[in-house]
Amino acid sequence: MTKINGIGLLCLLTSVMMLLPPMASANTPCGFFEFSWLEPVAEGTTGVALLVLPDGSGPPLTEARGPDGARVDASLVVYLLSNCDAQPVVGIPAEDMWLEAVDHGLVLCANVGAIADTDTDASGRTTWSSALQGGGSSAAGLRIVVSGDVVPFDPIPIAINSPDMNGDRSVNLSDTIPFATAFYGPYDLAADFHYDGRVNLSDVVIMAASLGVSCP
Repeated sequence: MTKINGIGLLCLLTSVMMLLPPMASANTPCGFFEFSWLEPVAEGTTGVALLVLPDGSGPPLTEARGPDGARVDASLVVYLLSNCDAQPVVGIPAEDMWLEAVDHGLVLCANVGAIADTDTDASGRTTWSSALQGGGSSAAGLRIVVSGDVVPFDPIPIAINSPDMNGDRSVNLSDTIPFATAFYGPYDLAADFHYDGRVNLSDVVIMAASLGVSCP
């Protein structure tokens, strides 16, 4: 019978271990990307826009507008599931989950601008239905971010605009300059606050009523 000395045994064990698949560390983080899913947005939400104001006094996601000016429920429902075992990720704090524009055109108020309604529940579920707080504009769609990581859904087809046209988190006289340019120039979604495909007096009313509004 062939004897294996200490060095030979070490070499044998090393060779065997190299052939085994790597074991997940107990500290290996489990993401919530691959198995997570977003409930389809309500029928008719394609091409909707949401008016955003820095103080959150704009309409909630449940009252976004379609291209014809009609109200549309564009609230979102997402289920966050672990990549490790496809189980719900429970208790993610609402403040660690937020919406942002794909092109970063939406400028959010600090800490509160677009966070989820609630912590994730026992099924990993949370929602977005409230008004957003911020300024700027974007037609690129929204995405969901969790603890700084983007959840890989397709862009959510919700455009954003705000009387805070320059995105400095305050509606003031500096915003009236780009608004006047849009009012007398080619159509610009960024100035169509009432969102009906036209920049007209209904948008002037919203701009005038919003002057002085800023982030909390």
